[in-house]
Amino acid sequence: MNRWTNSIFLFLAGLLLLFSYGPMFWGYVHAPQNRFYVGVDDFGLDTMGNLSTMMQGYEGKWLGYFNYTTAIEERPSILKFEYIFLGHVARLFHLEPLLVFHLSRIILALVYLFVIKKIIDFFLVSTSGRIAAYVFVLFGTGITLPWEKYSVMQSVVIDATVLGRLTRSAHHYMAAGVLTLVSLYSLSIFLDNEKKTRFFVWSIISAMLVSFLYAPSAIFLAISAVTFPLLRLIGHMRIGKKELLFLVLYVFCLLFPIVYVRYVVAVVWGELNLTSAMEKLNPFSPSIVGYFFGLGGVYLVSMFSLARFGKEKKSLYYLLLPWLLFHSIAVYLFSGMLDVNAVRWFLTPYAVVFGILAGKGMENIVTLLVRYFDKAKTWFIVIGLVGIIILSGWWSLKTSFRKAIPCFCNLPNYDYGYPKKEVVDALIWLRANSQPKDVVLSDYYGGVLIPAFSGNKVVTSWWIGLGKIPSYPEIIQPIVWFYKGMMSEESARLYLSEHHIRYVFFSDQERNLAAGQKIFYPFLKEVYQQGGTVVYLVE
Repeated sequence: MNRWTNSIFLFLAGLLLLFSYGPMFWGYVHAPQNRFYVGVDDFGLDTMGNLSTMMQGYEGKWLGYFNYTTAIEERPSILKFEYIFLGHVARLFHLEPLLVFHLSRIILALVYLFVIKKIIDFFLVSTSGRIAAYVFVLFGTGITLPWEKYSVMQSVVIDATVLGRLTRSAHHYMAAGVLTLVSLYSLSIFLDNEKKTRFFVWSIISAMLVSFLYAPSAIFLAISAVTFPLLRLIGHMRIGKKELLFLVLYVFCLLFPIVYVRYVVAVVWGELNLTSAMEKLNPFSPSIVGYFFGLGGVYLVSMFSLARFGKEKKSLYYLLLPWLLFHSIAVYLFSGMLDVNAVRWFLTPYAVVFGILAGKGMENIVTLLVRYFDKAKTWFIVIGLVGIIILSGWWSLKTSFRKAIPCFCNLPNYDYGYPKKEVVDALIWLRANSQPKDVVLSDYYGGVLIPAFSGNKVVTSWWIGLGKIPSYPEIIQPIVWFYKGMMSEESARLYLSEHHIRYVFFSDQERNLAAGQKIFYPFLKEVYQQGGTVVYLVE
């Protein structure tokens, strides 16, 4: 049985990876000759932000800082440490940061899939339950129809859909998902056998890392630990004082890092207000009907896992069960209380948890069916039920795949997923010929790309406009005057000196500000030029 189920999982996981990364390789092959395909399409801007943090590790730093403007004092923190670590890996092995970015994402996906299989095989004993869980976790999605107004999942970002959540999602989402499952699994092993204290240590370590990586997942872990004793009591199962003590310690260690995270958001990043601004950028508020359609048939089958309530001996069951109830509470209640976008709860490993519980639900359904049908008919019904659930989300699966293929059709001048090659080449030149502390002047588009590819700090960027800081007009206006040539030579030199600007970047956006003309300040020396992109050194 194990060999057969292993083969089925490997086939399904390989299929998922093929459909996830196939479009990315297609994008590299079919990218226009003048474009540099970053490896993402819809989330190019977010990727630039993560690459910017990664470049700080590449420069040898161990703390992350906001390098998108010189107008705000640099205040580092340990958040986004996963990207800083990747930067150090790239530096240590002399690899291109973008290559490490994608390779590490593939490795994370493989680890994620391995952990999922490990937990499913541990939790489920029957062949039908395991195979159903494999299919539900890897390919289960919402119930969708080919009409946009009824297609609920179209309003959920692609990270929450099938081809993104386990394989091509951002590193912090996937890493948090892996560690969430590891923490639940380790905690359950310890609760089932308190002599295995090393598992409790692993559960705490992984939980604390989750808190730093992605707080919504940490909140679900805390809920699982808090409700575990209550569920055991309701199920007429013993809960000892020692178990309660360990659970209290677990929750304390889990929530402690969140205090630091809130401090960083409120104090270190407070002036920028980026966190709050990002949460309001793409509001997501599904209706009650839309929510259940979005969860799909997997959620319905997972409800059948309740048939084992009070009979299931494995603690993991009682740690996973709270997700069925509290996911909806988080979407509709916690979002407002914590001032976060409701979509954040769809970026947790909720789909994995529901899929595993649905596997348990399928075991219970099979137990019921065998009372009335023979083995062949039972398998026929089970396969049909699983097939209907997967096919009910076919439109979402197809749309997810189509969106994963880069269209190269976004605004030609302001796309972060495939900027011009000449721009990227100029930034690679900057990385090789400048110091990370050197400040580069540019428009807000270049202000996003420069920290991501060259590692330099900039005067402004798109993020500054999003943050709506009070000094925003004072930051932007001199840049416009400078590129338009409206500053005197003395004023321009003073402006560059005050902001410690070492290089001036000049490409399409800056040329638009200059009305198509080159800038002619005598103290600027052209040190790099390719196509319409020029880099000037301030003498």
